[in-house]
Amino acid sequence: MVCHSDEILTKSLKPDTFDAALERYEEMGLWFVNQQRTTITIILSDSSGVGLTSALIKDPITNELVLEGGALVLADQGVCCIDEFDKMTEYDRTAIYEVMEQQTISIAKAGILTSLNARTSILAAANPAYGRYNPKRSIEANIQLPAALLSRFDLLWIIQDKNDREIDLKLARHIASVHQTGCQPEIENNQHFIDMKTLRRYIATCKKKQPLVPETLLDYVVTAYVELRKQARVSKNMTYTSARMLLSILRLSTALARLRCGDLVSKDDIDESLRLMESSRLLLKDHENVPTRQINPIDQVFSIVRDMVPSSGAKIVRYAEAKERCIAKGLKPDTFDAALERYEEMGLWFVNQQRTTITIV
Repeated sequence: MVCHSDEILTKSLKPDTFDAALERYEEMGLWFVNQQRTTITIILSDSSGVGLTSALIKDPITNELVLEGGALVLADQGVCCIDEFDKMTEYDRTAIYEVMEQQTISIAKAGILTSLNARTSILAAANPAYGRYNPKRSIEANIQLPAALLSRFDLLWIIQDKNDREIDLKLARHIASVHQTGCQPEIENNQHFIDMKTLRRYIATCKKKQPLVPETLLDYVVTAYVELRKQARVSKNMTYTSARMLLSILRLSTALARLRCGDLVSKDDIDESLRLMESSRLLLKDHENVPTRQINPIDQVFSIVRDMVPSSGAKIVRYAEAKERCIAKGLKPDTFDAALERYEEMGLWFVNQQRTTITIV
């Protein structure tokens, strides 16, 4: 997670206290400050629920227990970026539930009962299990995260590294150029970028805005949510529409109004938030409805014979019955004989000399 030092100084801290804290925790390896002293990068690898929320530590001078805020507390009114979200344990992820639901962190340790503000937006990135995304499985099964946690995110996007010659060439040339020159390549004439200083000032100005939803648009938002619920009931996709989606619509609409420095949420903001959520839902649906690849006929023979094995007793299948069933499935007799020979060589089954029975190992 990256924080800007000028944002932390606005929390009514003395400059001397701020500098002392920077030096102390940098020596402990909890974060490091860049040479220009403009950003603070917090180390979250192998982080625990205490590191994300808060911890009670003993002050080395007074020997008293003091409350130290974690990454989510430090990112109050900002953005907390968490990478390798799927690598966190269930105990670590549980600490985020209250933050994403109530925007607070409740503390009940060593006689200290309090609640800390954690009004932060969470941007998390997770990798698929076994290093590759399986389009036949749901997103919960792919990244091995519970649906209760995923439902707390407003938007879910699947980013895949697909083979594209043009994109691969651009990426390879960019990496080679940076490696050779040690700096960013020159910007092309038809491209326009905003420098980081201007972008930070613009974001700081947008954060000061607190747009409201006018009463004339409340019925429009409610009607749109009810229609989404209706579509979810009649559709066969794996997405679920709950009351959290209504809050997501309001949050995204407010963010879009804040982005244009508006004081009121407009109908266009609500439509754009609905479009973003629909795009996210359709992206998940498209990945779950990818057509399955064609099964190898020899592998199909093995599946048919395996399904014929009784649930109890000896694992013996009659040769004639298995061959008849495979032919009924549209397989050729030569394919059946080839499959028998192949899997017998692999030691998965063996056929007697009279070729009357198949015994599964």
